[in-house]
Amino acid sequence: MLQDLPLNIGHRGFKAQWPENSLAAFTAAVEAGAHALETDVHLTRDGVVVLSHDPSLERCFGVKKRVSECEWAEVAGLRTLQSPHERMMRLSDLLDYINQTDVWILLDIKVDDDAESLIAALTKTISSTPCLRGEWSTRITLGVWLDAYIPLCKTYMPSFPVALITFDLVYARELSATHKHLQFNMRQAVMMQPAGRRFLRDCRLNGRTVYVWTVNSPGLMGWCIRHGVSGVITDDPALYRSVCEGWDGRGLPVELREWLRICLVTWFVLCFGFLFKRRRAILENRAFNR
Repeated sequence: MLQDLPLNIGHRGFKAQWPENSLAAFTAAVEAGAHALETDVHLTRDGVVVLSHDPSLERCFGVKKRVSECEWAEVAGLRTLQSPHERMMRLSDLLDYINQTDVWILLDIKVDDDAESLIAALTKTISSTPCLRGEWSTRITLGVWLDAYIPLCKTYMPSFPVALITFDLVYARELSATHKHLQFNMRQAVMMQPAGRRFLRDCRLNGRTVYVWTVNSPGLMGWCIRHGVSGVITDDPALYRSVCEGWDGRGLPVELREWLRICLVTWFVLCFGFLFKRRRAILENRAFNR
């Protein structure tokens, strides 16, 4: 039964209980039953690929500097503000850990760094670490926010799957038409709208992969199972595993407060989506013209 349900993907590891993007968080996620680990990548000043959601070190490490301003030696000794005060990880560290497991990695390639420099560094890091179980191209999915990154991924890592990360259904449909093998990593709130459900239905009919983020309540996890998404990205992989183990074909209903939050996100996207599109256009132009 469990193998027929959406994959369990730990968002920055087991973020609900451990410092995000840390070895402790990744280890706990795997022990909780995660099939995959979602993580974010940035580039240090000296070209080391590190795992950090934010471009700044302040929120997680208490240092008011950007990752790109620091060399690896400067950040290697930092500890997370959150207990148990974990070190920052490099992508190479995560690959070493993944080599001891059967899980795979869903990367979130951030747009704060130079696109080609980051993807070239990703390629170098991955190619310099032997994969002990299969091939890295079957164990790493490259998540991108912009169309401009897709040809770079295909140039540097042509055999690796690529997933578009977005909450813009129009953009997702546009790229689905031009990139036949593109996967999708979508914000759950937009997928629960009628247009989102239609997009999910079309993806399923065409064999397209759709991951959904970030899903942290039993009711929303049940929605994902009922609608047949490919994978559930969650801060709490133990909770999602328990939902899967108790799945009876119906699950718990989505709570009213969750629907209100979804409505709020929908309203926000409708009202301010043009700002995101404007920023995306600027970033696309910058990436295409480098």
